[in-house]
Amino acid sequence: RHAEVSFDHTTGARIVDLGSRGGTYVDGHRVSGSTQLYSGQTISFGTSRFTVVEQEGEIRLVDASEQLGLNAASVQVSIDDTTIVQSVTLVVKPGEMVAVLGPSGSGKSTLVRALSGSLAPSGGELTVNDEPLYAAGSGLRQQIGYVPQDDILHHSLTVEAALAYAADLRFPDSTPFEDRQQRVTSVIAELGLSDHDQTRIEDLSGGQRKRVNVATELLTAPSLLFLDEPTSGLDPGYEKEVMYLLRQLADTGRTIAVVTHSLQSLDVCDKLLILARGGQQAFFGSPADALTYFGVSSLADVFIELERGQRNWQGEWEQAAPVQPAVATAAVKPRPLAFRS
Repeated sequence: RHAEVSFDHTTGARIVDLGSRGGTYVDGHRVSGSTQLYSGQTISFGTSRFTVVEQEGEIRLVDASEQLGLNAASVQVSIDDTTIVQSVTLVVKPGEMVAVLGPSGSGKSTLVRALSGSLAPSGGELTVNDEPLYAAGSGLRQQIGYVPQDDILHHSLTVEAALAYAADLRFPDSTPFEDRQQRVTSVIAELGLSDHDQTRIEDLSGGQRKRVNVATELLTAPSLLFLDEPTSGLDPGYEKEVMYLLRQLADTGRTIAVVTHSLQSLDVCDKLLILARGGQQAFFGSPADALTYFGVSSLADVFIELERGQRNWQGEWEQAAPVQPAVATAAVKPRPLAFRS
């Protein structure tokens, strides 16, 4: 139990946090004590999000947990006075899958860490559904999953045991054991691992191990999922398997961003973000539009172009880039909630 919402004809609607571990947030601000609610506001706790709406005189909390979109405007990342990412602007809608491409040294992993809430950018604006990701007290990062390139698994455990252990670490102490086990079983089924739930992770194929890595992050049902090189070291068959799995997850309403060097399965992606050396943004758009923009017949040729000479890829893209429409819906002016008599 995270929070309680009360409705009263005199005082209106209010919300109070019930001592939840991660806190309760209204429009990105952590609730302290009891807080008044207004139509159009967003309530979030854990990985759940609700929009407060009034329909025909009735108050409703509309589930918005899997409706997260990402807006990045001129996001820059510098570490120790060294610029890793120059300026990236993109819009990712809920349910879209985006591949982040580029040669070594282009800042792909650093950018994804910034977009996922792990590394604060040095400049620019980064919002999720109009809420600043790095705002003080923001609860958005609880709704974001991040899968690093290296395995985060205990190889001597079975799939079920590894996920149960991860659930013990990630879920609140008040979560009943049966609920944790039910979530573990559900994620195992979702990722097609039911036939291997009692298999030691060290005995799984490369593609199956990647699935377990993803499953670990899906335990808490994040709406935004970032993956750094999930297909690294896999043969073409397993690489395709993992990419199609991510496509299926996006089709359920999750927003997926994946760093990859592979060009074989990019047809399952909605958008490509292409970076050049020095952290320059060279392109953002659909795979088909990328071929047109670079004037080539294959994505492999794009990398050849990126390696040719010193060009101001950032400046060329900023001159040619179409205006990106914002993801989030237009802001609703908060107003007091009315009640049926």
